[in-house]
Amino acid sequence: WSHLRVVNLNLARGTSPAEMIGYLNEQAETKTSAVLLEKLGDLQLTLQKPDLAIEAWDKALANHPTPQQRIRLLSARAEQLTQLERNKLALADWKLLLELLPPSPERTRAEQRRNAVDAKVKAVR
Repeated sequence: WSHLRVVNLNLARGTSPAEMIGYLNEQAETKTSAVLLEKLGDLQLTLQKPDLAIEAWDKALANHPTPQQRIRLLSARAEQLTQLERNKLALADWKLLLELLPPSPERTRAEQRRNAVDAKVKAVR
């Protein structure tokens, strides 16, 4: 958590996301922290590097995120995969996300996104 605080404080003070990515990559804890890997992915996305963001989120998902964090990570990854038109992978994430979400506006939105991606996958067949 202390590294996350350092990153957030520095970003608030105007340090660039690229510098904070460098900082996180230098920290050994980043490799095993779902929290730091999620932040790394978010920073990569701000630099318009969706492939690197997805890679970081994949690692975060493999490092035992909390249930709420798992939902955030899956949602972010599904959204980026959808935007990159990696529809089969995106569809799998949307389906998994729907298994985790309780009835809510967020679930309704995920269902709509899943249905749209599903239609694209079926159109390709």
